[in-house]
Amino acid sequence: MLRGDVPAALRATGNPGAAEVQFYLPGAVHYVTQIRGWVRYIAGDLPAALEIVGESLAEAERTGQDRLVGRARAARAFLLAENGNLAGAEQDLQVVRECYDATHDDLVMVTDLAETAYALRTGAKVDDTAFRPPRPLGDLLVDTLRVAYAGYLAVARKDHAVAQRILGHLRSGGRTSPFLDALALRQEDLMAGAEDRATARLAAMGALLTVPDNGTQPLSRREREIVRLVGEGLTNGQIAERLFLSERTIETHLHNSYKKLRLTTRPALIRWALEHADG
Repeated sequence: MLRGDVPAALRATGNPGAAEVQFYLPGAVHYVTQIRGWVRYIAGDLPAALEIVGESLAEAERTGQDRLVGRARAARAFLLAENGNLAGAEQDLQVVRECYDATHDDLVMVTDLAETAYALRTGAKVDDTAFRPPRPLGDLLVDTLRVAYAGYLAVARKDHAVAQRILGHLRSGGRTSPFLDALALRQEDLMAGAEDRATARLAAMGALLTVPDNGTQPLSRREREIVRLVGEGLTNGQIAERLFLSERTIETHLHNSYKKLRLTTRPALIRWALEHADG
């Protein structure tokens, strides 16, 4: 993957042989399953990634290992945030925070990634964790995503010093990794406010990674409820009757929702509601 060959990574992670050691090495099976999920995510198949991470969570809960449960929950929180399901991401992150153990590097890295992705979309506070020292047997794929997302967040917050440090970090890694080199190019373009040249380079590797859209704002609970009902085909009058609100109040909430989501038509809002039905 880090060498820039996503199809080869997909083939490698498609090997089901790891299941044979499930009884003896549940942690190893969990790790392999997680890698399968990350590869699917990078390849652009978010639904498959969510399904696979769901499998890893079920296995972790079956074995009763808090570290594995926390890792799976954090991975799912990241993917849910990527899918726009911020409520689901927050729910998973609350569970992760309860079982968080800073001595487990694999849990720390994926939690940092999830918290950063969530903060990027919600404005939540998050510690500057992009420069934790690497440790032996670290998860390089998750760590790469973690640093890249820290870069996105630094640019979004106009923190030039941190953004510059992350660019240097990615550039040094890019000397041996085309994948990291492309992410460094993206960081450079984001900092310069230039067109993202990395998307085409990543796509040539089979990686369909785009910059998270933090131009939209999260909806309030009431707004999400109203938008969900719009997605179900209800009129403003029907929604007002359902929620015991005035039709004018519904119109105000919809006006705010259009503005936050940067949408202009009701059909576009319906599509958004259907695409984010789990949120």
